[in-house]
Amino acid sequence: MTALLKRSLYLTRDTHPWLAPVCDAAAGQDVLVSLRSALQLQSEAEAAVAHGALLENFRALLSTLIGASLTERLLRPVLDNNSSGSAAQDTSQ
Repeated sequence: MTALLKRSLYLTRDTHPWLAPVCDAAAGQDVLVSLRSALQLQSEAEAAVAHGALLENFRALLSTLIGASLTERLLRPVLDNNSSGSAAQDTSQ
């Protein structure tokens, strides 16, 4: 999963250059922690667009590995949540 996420980040940083430090830092840190920090520094709209692009790149890569049908079944909860516009809130703070 980490390798797919890193590759997805690499592909997404072309359109969202502020993700480049996440790609670079990912080698020494938890990728999700770095990504969360980077997203929190962006406007809500920019973070949502980047998140959507990252998810689409992840889905495309996973699809090439395991096929579209299985990818859609595995990611359906995430894709449904993402398309509805309502994201889960982080209540740990």
